[in-house]
Amino acid sequence: MRLLLKTLSCLLLVSCIFFSACNKEVFDTATTDELQRDSSNIEDLNVPDGFDYSSSRQVAFNLKTVDAQEDAVGNVLIYLFGVDQNNQPDQLQVGITNAKGQFSAEVTFANHFKEVMIRTVNNYKEVDSKYAIQENISAQLVVD
Repeated sequence: MRLLLKTLSCLLLVSCIFFSACNKEVFDTATTDELQRDSSNIEDLNVPDGFDYSSSRQVAFNLKTVDAQEDAVGNVLIYLFGVDQNNQPDQLQVGITNAKGQFSAEVTFANHFKEVMIRTVNNYKEVDSKYAIQENISAQLVVD
């Protein structure tokens, strides 16, 4: 009797779980049809002449680090950051100047960056400089 009662209880529990998990999905066909009608093909887009489809751009850097007397300072750490619309920097490149204080690099910047921040580190002193993104950035950076 107990075995029969346990078996029926388990069967009842499993049946309740099984039937409560099955729900009929209801779709609003009007909304689905409306969405299908509103979607457009890529060929239907009205794109102005000269539109730039690229999602990034190359920037060439030619930098020189100097002291206050404009003498070259070598072995200075250079950090290149892209700065977004929220003024959040994102580090893209790290390098070091040569003995003559020169640093050159080509870096790819995503189009969502609005400007470049260059950070120099010399003798544990950091100096940040910001520039508009352009094809070539040449600058003389003063470090102390």
